[in-house]
Amino acid sequence: MYVSPNDHFADEARAGLLEDLTGKIDATLAVTSQGAVDDSQLDGKLYVIPEGSKTIAMYYDATKVPNPPKSLDDLLAWVKGGGKLGLTTGSYWGTALYNQFGGQIFDADHKCAAGANSGVADAMKFAIELKKAGALVTSDYGKTNDAFLSGTTDMTFNGNWVLGDYKSARPDLQVAPVPGGPAGPAAPFLTTDGYHINASSPNKDLAIALAQQLVDQANQTIFVDVAGHVPANSNIKILNTLVSCFAESVEAARPRWKGPEMNNYYAPFDNAWNEVIEKGIDPAVAIATACATLDKANNK
Repeated sequence: MYVSPNDHFADEARAGLLEDLTGKIDATLAVTSQGAVDDSQLDGKLYVIPEGSKTIAMYYDATKVPNPPKSLDDLLAWVKGGGKLGLTTGSYWGTALYNQFGGQIFDADHKCAAGANSGVADAMKFAIELKKAGALVTSDYGKTNDAFLSGTTDMTFNGNWVLGDYKSARPDLQVAPVPGGPAGPAAPFLTTDGYHINASSPNKDLAIALAQQLVDQANQTIFVDVAGHVPANSNIKILNTLVSCFAESVEAARPRWKGPEMNNYYAPFDNAWNEVIEKGIDPAVAIATACATLDKANNK
């Protein structure tokens, strides 16, 4: 058994490395949020025992940002007015902007749908506008993370895995959902942490029993109260207001596509974001190249 984000479980399940848990932990699933359950399944079968959920939200220092932006227009206006923002770009981080402009990665046939008029290009153009207005916009996560920790920026977008560090560095820290855009709300990727069971283990039943104990209400409450996790257990009352805000963002997040086609998305779109933000390439051109690379890799 190992505990991990569910980033790679689909590949491991397809390879027969993970135990199919369908029908084996029904009592646990009965008190688990539907989003966490859905994000732990592949082709209708369960392969992860959910513990907690992660996504991206908006961090800000309340002393510097007394009126946090409610929309992307508000965000841009705040930056133009001298607000100090750090925005990480790239294939993972960019998904937090796609939905606001009506963009998506794949169509129903799992062919690249992120064409020049899909909304993905508009998301990139918006990031360019933020950069022109004075925001720190970069594909280097370390730069945006360090800038918020040091006080160089007063707002950034990041996951709940840095909540403890940010709270220590910025005592007046607040959290809110990523602002919505002209085509809809933010819908960043949902990531579910959980317990994975080795299909070849001679002690699978014992491992499953232990994992269920680790995610029961008493133990998950400790993860929430002490470590700031957003619980998969839907019966747990979250007392920490910052964690509650992240729970709101988790509700808006969407599970990433689990098909093998998704594996070929990240590299070409990391490159596309880098070409656009760092080199000034036209978004339509960069996306066309990325889509061609993605579809070729997926034989589409």
